[in-house]
Amino acid sequence: MTELEITTYFCIIDDILKEIGLKDDLQEKVSNSEMLTMAVIAHVAFAGNYTQALETLREGFRHLFPYVPSLSRFSRRLHKLKPYLQIIIGRIGLLDGSSKRYFIDSKPVKVCENIRIPRAKVLKGEEYRGYISSKREYFFGFKLHALIDDRGLFREVHLLEGRLHDLEGLSVMSFWGVSGNEVIGDRAYVDYSFEDELVKEGIGLNPVRRAGESRYEGEWIEYSKRYARRLIESVFSVIYRFLGLRPYAPTKEGIVLKVFLSVLAFNLYRSFRLGL
Repeated sequence: MTELEITTYFCIIDDILKEIGLKDDLQEKVSNSEMLTMAVIAHVAFAGNYTQALETLREGFRHLFPYVPSLSRFSRRLHKLKPYLQIIIGRIGLLDGSSKRYFIDSKPVKVCENIRIPRAKVLKGEEYRGYISSKREYFFGFKLHALIDDRGLFREVHLLEGRLHDLEGLSVMSFWGVSGNEVIGDRAYVDYSFEDELVKEGIGLNPVRRAGESRYEGEWIEYSKRYARRLIESVFSVIYRFLGLRPYAPTKEGIVLKVFLSVLAFNLYRSFRLGL
């Protein structure tokens, strides 16, 4: 990771925090922007390994981060910033104009293998046991429900229990800034009542449909929707690089925090590569 990349991350985060009016505590040695930049570096370069990331920053980036906090202090500060992560993620998606097409989907976030479920300590309960129909297998953890734009940037994310259907994720979406545009989803989002309600808000939910449905649009249009959805599938396949195959944290809130930070890191990484 280059100094230009790190500086760009910091500047984007700092501008957004100033825009939303989040002020630093004058008693803290590290600003909120520096803290989030360190977290982004940890996810971009170390797959969410905070211990290794902080040690590397102490040894090789003193000129950029004069003071690097301890791991415990770092974690506590990040938890305080968690309520603002959704806003920051959405604001990054607004960089350099708006999009005309959006995609919605969900991705399982496994916290352990099925064989270890009885010994799981961080999460307990059948509400976390979900099913992946495409793989015909169960998993234990969360579902990341995400809305991305046609540049591959996350616009909105929610983390719900793995057992909940994709329509539950759809129901909690605010679709902020998406009015007047098309939203493409897979077959799990076919629900005419949801579609009709979203139309009233100027949002055109247009999921992939099966032949024989009353709103089926023809073979070629349905194929084009399936082809366009490859973007969000590719984004989901890459997000593991920032999150890790099994996000580890001693608490449920810690896992949720790591997922949101990995999405933030992905958005900054992709926007930097796109030159936004």
